[in-house]
Amino acid sequence: MNAYSQGKSGGDMVFIEVAKRLKDYDKVVVTSLLGEKLCQENGLKEKYLITTRESEFRNVIWTYFRRTVKAFFLKLKIKNKDILLGTSDFLPDVLPIFWLKVKNPKAVWVQHIFHLIPSSRKISYFAQKISFLLIKNRADL
Repeated sequence: MNAYSQGKSGGDMVFIEVAKRLKDYDKVVVTSLLGEKLCQENGLKEKYLITTRESEFRNVIWTYFRRTVKAFFLKLKIKNKDILLGTSDFLPDVLPIFWLKVKNPKAVWVQHIFHLIPSSRKISYFAQKISFLLIKNRADL
C-alpha cells in the first residue's frame, strides 16, 4: 500500500478488508506512515514497514519517487510461494513488487487494477502504461 495518498479510496479499503480476512498468514504491509494510520484506524493490525513519514501528502511525484526508492531497500525476506499483493497499479506499488518477483520468481504476485487512466492525464497515463508492462511481464494474477 505504498502509493496511499489521503482519504479512503476503494482500492485502499479493498486491500484492508482482504488483509483482515487472511487469518492464517504472517503479513507485512509496506506503506507510508499515513497509510499505516489508515490501516490501523480501519482495524488492520499487522507488521508495517514504513517508507516515508510525512504528515501530509504533498508533491505527488517527489513523494512517490522517495517511497519507491525506499521500498527497494526494505529488508524483506521473500520465500517461495509467498504472496505479493499489489494494492494499486501506481508505480510505488508495482515497481517494488516487480523487483521482488524478479529476485524470487516462485513468489506469487497478485495485482489489483481498478481503472484505466485517460490519456489526457499525461504523467499518470504514462506511469500506468509502465505499470501494465511490468504487471503483464511478471504478475501471476
